[in-house]
Amino acid sequence: MIKNIIKISLLCVLTLPSVAVAAKDCNEAQDYFNQGMEAGRSGNWDQAKSLIRESIDLCGKFDNWYLLGQAEFYSESYEPAESAYIEARKYAEGDDQVALAIARYAEVRDAMGYSVEAVNLLHDARELHSDPPKWISQLALNIDSELANQPVTGESVTRALTILPPKSFHKYQPKYSLRLNFEFDSEKLANPEAFNPAVIVEALKNKELDNKVFTLMGHSDVRGDENYNEGLSEKRARAIRQAIVEVAPELAPRIKTLGKGETSPLYEGNSEKEHLLNRRVEIAVD
Repeated sequence: MIKNIIKISLLCVLTLPSVAVAAKDCNEAQDYFNQGMEAGRSGNWDQAKSLIRESIDLCGKFDNWYLLGQAEFYSESYEPAESAYIEARKYAEGDDQVALAIARYAEVRDAMGYSVEAVNLLHDARELHSDPPKWISQLALNIDSELANQPVTGESVTRALTILPPKSFHKYQPKYSLRLNFEFDSEKLANPEAFNPAVIVEALKNKELDNKVFTLMGHSDVRGDENYNEGLSEKRARAIRQAIVEVAPELAPRIKTLGKGETSPLYEGNSEKEHLLNRRVEIAVD
């Protein structure tokens, strides 16, 4: 017993210097971090990145990796920015920091042309954060608004359902929001020219999605009776399923529908744009 106590005491003594060194390194790292911030504010991104990397070498933590991600992003070095935010996620303490890393990663993905994936990640980040910064919602709204005005393409659907973030980065359900925005109180499309069922069929038949089961989730805006909206959103999902199955009957056993009503709005605002974006059908891979 006494020998064990001595061993434990000796171990504590032996580890004290390393703790002191670590504290010293992190204090020095903070100096590099502060200098990196100042360089970034001046637009000197190369110097900023060099200083922040020095801080990471001394003391890797969330703030350092997060700032490096921003410096890489603003200097348009997108792949290094992705890597930095993935590292920031590893050091995140609590859901708020996790959400920030996810949102910044999404910002990079959008800049790289993966807008559908980006906006899904932004919505995930917003739900995870206890008090999400306004920029997350605003960026999501901007991307959603742009996507709503674009025709659905097979490439965009396939990308959304098959290209995923690193598994260690974020638990992510592959899904694509069909921005086939519906008229108010109707299962009729507000922009029917944006919907070509054959395009959806082409994407769902992609080899990477062989044997996968899909759920079409219908959504309403937040106006009206909750039970009525649930039924309305189910009708919207069924209408899209019917259009797809008419083109490819063999997909029928692999497509389910679900009416979510007003329970999962993308936006809580009261503008017509936000109501329009909330009226949608999402394709999710089960």
